Amino acid sequence: MKKANFVTAAFCAVFLAGCAADGSDSHALGDSFGYSFHPEIASWQSSFPFHEADAYHSHGISYNEAEEWKGANIPYEQAIKWHSIGFSPDDAKLALGSGIKSADEVAPWYYQLAPIFSQSKPLPTQLVSYASNAGTSYTPADVAAVLQNTSAPIGNVNEVIALARQVHTGTPVSQLPSQLTAMRDEAAKQQMAADAQAQAQQKQARVDRYGAVVLAACKGKVTQANMIVTSENPYATQGLCIEATIRSIWGQIQWLNQHSLLLTDGLPNGQEPMSTIITDPNGALRLNAQAVLMGVKPITYTSVLGAQTVAPTFVVVKYLN
Repeated sequence: MKKANFVTAAFCAVFLAGCAADGSDSHALGDSFGYSFHPEIASWQSSFPFHEADAYHSHGISYNEAEEWKGANIPYEQAIKWHSIGFSPDDAKLALGSGIKSADEVAPWYYQLAPIFSQSKPLPTQLVSYASNAGTSYTPADVAAVLQNTSAPIGNVNEVIALARQVHTGTPVSQLPSQLTAMRDEAAKQQMAADAQAQAQQKQARVDRYGAVVLAACKGKVTQANMIVTSENPYATQGLCIEATIRSIWGQIQWLNQHSLLLTDGLPNGQEPMSTIITDPNGALRLNAQAVLMGVKPITYTSVLGAQTVAPTFVVVKYLN
């Protein structure tokens, strides 16, 4: 016995650096021995214990990806499981952030659904959506039945889940196509109703802002504009209604009388200035006011240089402020 103890002690002293009580020295030495027999991962030694590096490498995970899993604070055992079902570290972090506890919750969905698709595999976000909403209302097999027996795409999670819940409660798979058609018809009706309501609300908002009389004069269309001047055909503005502020942004204003002004404006890039005439036939023109303006027949005037200029002309239909 004494001889055996002496040999054991000598082995510890020489080969295991004393066999520290907490095992840390022996683990370090074990890692060193492990790396010495696996030169293909020797470069990992400064960042990973041998057992982690060996596990990552044996599962086809590169050093760079292993560093990403480490940076995501996901234990290597879980990282390997996430990797095996097509998840990146970022995918896994999103899954964990959505309430998924581990890769084990998502794995059954991957292994049930992935074989259905010969080309692309289910996206991690899709798998997480199915797993996190399942509870006890449907299973991976129910979802697989829907995908295999209907045209419902895996990306339409709400549609697939609704059918999967029917399968779970006993609906025969032969009835799924007709159920899908009924669901889509109902969804289309609801969308049409929602669109009609949105259009009615938008129309009412325009009436509230401009008034029914103004909208009738503008044939229901008022376009918001940052600048009143335009380089387009001056005759093309006739009948056009715009909402704009009566002002010059980079140009000049010349009052023609209390009702009218000549607005010369342009862009700061040196583009040739453009002219517009604005008039209020019903009173004094309000500079810097927000207004609805309607294009009328353009006015021709002679510039200070003697050139004949045809200027787009707008009249004030309504002040908004």
